[in-house]
Amino acid sequence: MTIMRDRDVGPTRNRFPALRLCCCYGECRIQGPRHPHGNAQFRLIKLIESGQVTNKYKSLDNGRSVWTFAFPVDVEWYYNTIHRNQSMAVYDINYTNNFDILRRIDNMIAIDNCVAVDLLGQQSTGFYEKRPISSSGGYFQFVTFCAQSKGGRGVASMTARSKHGTSRIVPFLPEGSSVDVPAQLSNYICTEYASST
Repeated sequence: MTIMRDRDVGPTRNRFPALRLCCCYGECRIQGPRHPHGNAQFRLIKLIESGQVTNKYKSLDNGRSVWTFAFPVDVEWYYNTIHRNQSMAVYDINYTNNFDILRRIDNMIAIDNCVAVDLLGQQSTGFYEKRPISSSGGYFQFVTFCAQSKGGRGVASMTARSKHGTSRIVPFLPEGSSVDVPAQLSNYICTEYASST
């Protein structure tokens, strides 16, 4: 089973941007030493400048990479790069995370990190065992509504075990865990070992 296909359209929001870029852009590599602007936007901009990411197959915002906000390490470099750059667009969250917009982008794939998945397929990203992990951000919108676009897929990615060695795939989510994507809306679950639908 192949989750990624040629001409897929993928967002760049993830708690682990290196995973997102690796998954979305396959074997693309940025040559040279690690850049001081080591965030996802820098890597994406370099892929755009090198011609490896063109966005020419997008059914919406054709030819443009779109995101909603960034925390640039080097503010001056970031703004000089995106200023009047026709291949990049920064929009309000009401556009980038809008259900109707996401459903209109053909072959949209969302790869987002989750904390745990139970055997029913419920996904947890925000709270786990009464501990706040992170806000869910646009996790629900991207994972569920990208899967509803023509040819789209929503992928929950995670390591099979936590850094403490406990399984992230559990029979049931423990008490105090948020269900950020219900089982009925789960599309793909991926670990370093396998993927499941």
